[in-house]
Amino acid sequence: MKHHLFCLLTILICLPLAAADGPWLTDIEAAKAAASEADKDLLLFFTGSDWCPPCQHLKKNILSKDAFISAATKHFVLVELDFPRHRQLPAEHRQRNDAAREHFEINAYPTLLLADAQGLPYARAGFSQEGAEVYTARLIEQRALRAQRDDALQMAAEIEGAEQGRALAAVLNVLKGRNLSLRPYASQVKAVIASDPGGDAEYAKPFRDEVVMWDMQEALNSAVRSFQASGEMPDFADLIERFGHVTQAHQQILAAQAGVAMHGGDRPRAIELLKQSHALDPDSETGQQLGRILQQLGN
Repeated sequence: MKHHLFCLLTILICLPLAAADGPWLTDIEAAKAAASEADKDLLLFFTGSDWCPPCQHLKKNILSKDAFISAATKHFVLVELDFPRHRQLPAEHRQRNDAAREHFEINAYPTLLLADAQGLPYARAGFSQEGAEVYTARLIEQRALRAQRDDALQMAAEIEGAEQGRALAAVLNVLKGRNLSLRPYASQVKAVIASDPGGDAEYAKPFRDEVVMWDMQEALNSAVRSFQASGEMPDFADLIERFGHVTQAHQQILAAQAGVAMHGGDRPRAIELLKQSHALDPDSETGQQLGRILQQLGN
């Protein structure tokens, strides 16, 4: 990230963006450079500092304790990515955090990600009522998962064709089983797809769907942001035509359409769209979330 600093006052204003609290940085790219130079990993803390009680508890009772700081900083560069609701971050800072949230597909707070110096995550953690020593020790132990991942990726790199695709798919499935986004592993995902040029291998299909989901989410986020800024109604029919062949994408587009309808005061239409979305696959993660929302709405 480039800063154009024209005077001492500007420098003094911008300095707080580099560090949040003590050893906590706020810029992932700067943290990557620091981690690479120090041969450490990254610990990314996604938080809502002024509205999320579990986040506040975790920071106060674990992440700010000397027992955590002294041990964790031996192995990790600490990065805090805050999403406050009652105060405004500088625009560049907020955009940087929003980009990280989308990249790592963070949808719950607090979330901690352990990643290597390149930003490839290998483990995930969250709220806990454990003591700082126990929690910290557990995070450090999970660094072994990075070594396992790296060994598996190296083995896959030494083979070719469909067998390489299957080996990469196995690694990616393990990571997904840890509730990690595969967006940072886009090159590996694309390698799995490329290993199946005929498009009929079962091991590759979920990863084709994964790419469709990424493209859908980018298009949907752009449409929703445009709606929020200008009031221009998103073309949901076009989005469904482009991405609706993947059920989860279809569900999320309908759910977003329901959100726009609710925003416009059309509650009956919103509930109808939520029901349509839920019916597509009630047992999927999205379907289960929609089921809970419908219950809350009395349907």
